[in-house]
Amino acid sequence: MNVVSGNPFPETDNPPRSTRRLRKMSLLKNNRCFPALVAAALLAALACAPVKSSTITTRHFYVMFSPGDEYDARMVAQYAEDSLAGISGELGYTPSPEAPRTPMRIFATRPDFTSGTGIDKSKMVVGRAWSGTEKIEIDASGAYARVEQVVAHEVTHIVIARLLGPRTLALPLWANEGIAKNESGAWRVGDDEAVGGAISEGKFIPLSEIKTRFPSDSDQAALAYAEGTSVMHYLRQRYGAGVFKALLARTAATGDFDKAVTDATGSALRGLESAWKRSVASVYSGGWLQRNLPSVLGIAMALLCVAAYAAIRRKLKQRDKQWEEEHYDDDGGLDWGPPPE
Repeated sequence: MNVVSGNPFPETDNPPRSTRRLRKMSLLKNNRCFPALVAAALLAALACAPVKSSTITTRHFYVMFSPGDEYDARMVAQYAEDSLAGISGELGYTPSPEAPRTPMRIFATRPDFTSGTGIDKSKMVVGRAWSGTEKIEIDASGAYARVEQVVAHEVTHIVIARLLGPRTLALPLWANEGIAKNESGAWRVGDDEAVGGAISEGKFIPLSEIKTRFPSDSDQAALAYAEGTSVMHYLRQRYGAGVFKALLARTAATGDFDKAVTDATGSALRGLESAWKRSVASVYSGGWLQRNLPSVLGIAMALLCVAAYAAIRRKLKQRDKQWEEEHYDDDGGLDWGPPPE
């Protein structure tokens, strides 16, 4: 049996399995890349290992979070319970003691939220609620929106889904999002102004075109959200805080949102849409001066300066003319005064 120099294993045509395994291990250990291979294997094992999570259980929610994010989780859990209490009263929902707790996953940082949910980083999405599983995902970083508003918004979607049940899709998307934004306190005058600007520029999106889907373009999607928020705010201002409750109750009973609008307000949806558009258009035109006040003041000051300069020029010309008239004689010559004696 011959032994090859540098190889501790005898060369045979068919060595036993244990001998072959020892030979491979020896070759790996003598390889300079062996430490790097071991490190890579460890990293791969860690990457494949499931991320541990912790939970907080409240009366109505089951909040999941990563270790180290307990403070954010407790804050979100409290927001969720407070929001549910207020929203339930306004929308006419009574939580059932038998209803399962709503699972809620919170992410303490923006990168954790986008990677954990698969949401496109370029999208301004800060929360998501699944009506089927009633699962909520929350960006608790506060990077783009106040966390309490995000929580209230998503909780509103869950309440709407429970109120409507199998008829959830009968509620137009713009109405669903509009109610959620109003219930979360996210309505702003800027929503009305955005809609008013879109109307004046011919960019308004008819509500009939955003019943089931918002545009993929980010600017158009933002306008769609603003329209939903604005029109539902208009309905609440015109018909009172109970209009959302009435709309949802009638939609749940009939499965016909247009009929629910007529029943709850006494007006057809098309007529309400026209009245709302006129309202926000007037708000937009009335707010034009305020939005452009610095420019208007600048132009006004410039015009005043021009007018003042023109007035001074006219006054100087009049004074020169008067002086000439006073110092020229009737023959058109200068009056030099009496001749010297």
